[in-house]
Amino acid sequence: MIDIIVYTIAALTLILVFAYFILSLGHKAIDWYVLKRNLIVHFFEYQVHRKKFKRWLEANEGIKRR
Repeated sequence: MIDIIVYTIAALTLILVFAYFILSLGHKAIDWYVLKRNLIVHFFEYQVHRKKFKRWLEANEGIKRR
């Protein structure tokens, strides 16, 4: 019984988030191609930043050890 309630809440949350996302675009038509491209670009930017951050952490830890 509890799992049904949890799944219902999760589904409603997803629907609300998606509805807010669509409404936040306003009167613009959703350009799925641009949306997909932006998501891919952001994903790769995130990967690059993660690698840079790891290198920075390793460099700083090397400084701390000395």
